[in-house]
Amino acid sequence: MLILLCVGGRAEAKKVEHNVILGWSVDGYVTDQGVRCNASTYVRDDQVFGIGIDQDYNVDFSVSLAGWSLRKGETYQVAYSIDDTQEVLTSGEGGGPVTVFVDLTKDELERFLNGSSVTVRAPSAEFNVPLRGSVKAVGAALDCVKRLSGDK
Repeated sequence: MLILLCVGGRAEAKKVEHNVILGWSVDGYVTDQGVRCNASTYVRDDQVFGIGIDQDYNVDFSVSLAGWSLRKGETYQVAYSIDDTQEVLTSGEGGGPVTVFVDLTKDELERFLNGSSVTVRAPSAEFNVPLRGSVKAVGAALDCVKRLSGDK
């Protein structure tokens, strides 16, 4: 259940595609707002990290924690550090009771994909995420968006 909340995106979603690539789940969804595909991985039994792409090629990352009680649409402070570099302070949007979404620019996404690990600090939790396999998984999520949206 936790992974569906993390990767389902910000709208009600119907899963139409699922693959596993190098330990990452790559899932495609159709929502009332269009298409969304995600690459996600369990950090621990109760923590999930994901990178999502929608049909307009907007990208975000999400963190989910089973014990959270967050409000959908509210803003939460988030910080992340890739490969122990200087921490980036930002904010994310509650996507439901257990998930926070943080928008990424293309440059920020490149930093994630070129890194070997990311540490994310979010409300009362820290996520230490190995990024091994993320390049192929996010590439597959991008292919998923193209396929489901009919974009060649």
